[in-house]
Amino acid sequence: MSSTSPRSCPLPQELIDYIVVELSGDWRSLEACCLTAKCFRKPSQKALFKTLTLYDGSLENTRLDDAMSSNTLLQTYVQTLRLRLSPKPKVMPVLRKFTSLRSLRIEAFVLCWMNIHSHLQQDILYLIQSRTLEQLIFQSLSGFPLGILRHCPQLKDLQFFSSDRPEVKPIDLLNDEEIVSFDFAHVVLPLTNCADRSSGSMCLDLSGLTNLRVIHITWFGSVSLSLHFAATMFDTVSKQNKLQEIKFIFDGTYYPSEPDYGSWMRLDGMFTESAHLKISHFLIIMTHSTEDDECKFTILERLPKLQSKGLVEVQCLPRPR
Repeated sequence: MSSTSPRSCPLPQELIDYIVVELSGDWRSLEACCLTAKCFRKPSQKALFKTLTLYDGSLENTRLDDAMSSNTLLQTYVQTLRLRLSPKPKVMPVLRKFTSLRSLRIEAFVLCWMNIHSHLQQDILYLIQSRTLEQLIFQSLSGFPLGILRHCPQLKDLQFFSSDRPEVKPIDLLNDEEIVSFDFAHVVLPLTNCADRSSGSMCLDLSGLTNLRVIHITWFGSVSLSLHFAATMFDTVSKQNKLQEIKFIFDGTYYPSEPDYGSWMRLDGMFTESAHLKISHFLIIMTHSTEDDECKFTILERLPKLQSKGLVEVQCLPRPR
């Protein structure tokens, strides 16, 4: 009778893949599988490196860099990267090793882009412009040069969040000199009123979008001015898009007596009469609102077409005391 080597693998590949999937998240078991048999090594390594969280300044980054230099296949296994930056982030050469990255989340703990070392900036921009990257998420990073995203047509999902109450208090990431075109399927943007100084008008140019389905946007400051800005912005959306859901958060005090009837009606007409702007859900969240019932009634009254079709929802959040 012939003996079987302890490192041979008589199991079918489908069963090996199933075992590895069942062990996902159990890093110690996956590491053991890498040493069990050659047929376990590749699927186990793929599972181990598929999602990584890196901290700048960690000694583990050097070890990871060395491992990926000695085994270049590992570079192709990383698909999701969570990058956590300290207030004084260190350079991370290993970032250049991720050649098949699909999702990048940068958590900066209220850090300004200008305070990041230039070498680290270049490494991050290298990742963002990777041809494989589809999702980009920022958390608490201000001052990022959004113009670079014009050169990232591969991105489909862009999100900006702050560290606290992201649904209400997104951090301001646009400066008022930058007018940016995007081409994403899903956009989550916190915006301030962004002025085109060359024309003196309020505009965020969305004419470059071709696959837009969902927009979640937060505006700060005057609701009346924000409404005018929103209407002007949606005028730039091309007919190639088919918007289905729009979520507005107006972060400011709203008074039902404000003379903004025309802007509401303009949006009402756009979202019911334009074929490429017809939506299934229009959610409006007013923060710092006064007289909640009157606020809701006033807004719904100014959106008669959307209201008649049951497409609009208004939520009013109380002002902090």
